[in-house]
Amino acid sequence: MIRILFSAWLVLQASPALSQSNPACDSMVYVQNAKASLGIRVLGAAITDFRLAGSALNPFTWQVPLADMPVNNRAGAPFRGHFLCLGRWGAPTAGEMAAGMPHNGEAGNKCWQPGVHTNPLQLNMQVRAPMDGMEVKRQVWMDPQSPVVKVTEEVTSIATFARPFNMVQHSTIGPPFLDTTTLVDCNAAEGFLQSMSTSFSPSRRTVLQAGAVARGRWDLP
Repeated sequence: MIRILFSAWLVLQASPALSQSNPACDSMVYVQNAKASLGIRVLGAAITDFRLAGSALNPFTWQVPLADMPVNNRAGAPFRGHFLCLGRWGAPTAGEMAAGMPHNGEAGNKCWQPGVHTNPLQLNMQVRAPMDGMEVKRQVWMDPQSPVVKVTEEVTSIATFARPFNMVQHSTIGPPFLDTTTLVDCNAAEGFLQSMSTSFSPSRRTVLQAGAVARGRWDLP
């Protein structure tokens, strides 16, 4: 069994960011043991590689091509694998986009700063997202004996005022791991189709997860 556990809370924690012009921005950092390895992109901090020992199968192959990304995201990380949406989930307003705000928040679009990595079972990384008024510190631990990873994200407001925000773990799996026989064990009972919903009434396109896919297609209510 493969498990990746996430937790998050608000704390006071400073987080310098790595310049996107730095070659180290286009790199991966890993935790691994004898059973598995997990890789995280420095640009955007998405989990894009998880493999059991002796296997080439990676669930996190999904990625949006750069040409298909929102224009305001193309200077940074594409949407891929398991990534953090922080500050917002989805599109900013037209005014925010004109000011440089990317879809799904600034943290997932920027280079993160990896910490000193001396333990193959543990890594730290952090980022500062001034437009969203937040800093994030992430710690990743892999169990020494099993393919289990725990990820903790600490989020600090650096804004001078209170504001609501979204925090979404955007976990997206792709082929060949994903096919019509893949079973996702999830505690959610209902979902909705974003492309066919409005912000005012997403329940109009509610999907019961237990019977969401039949004959390779979505069954709509």
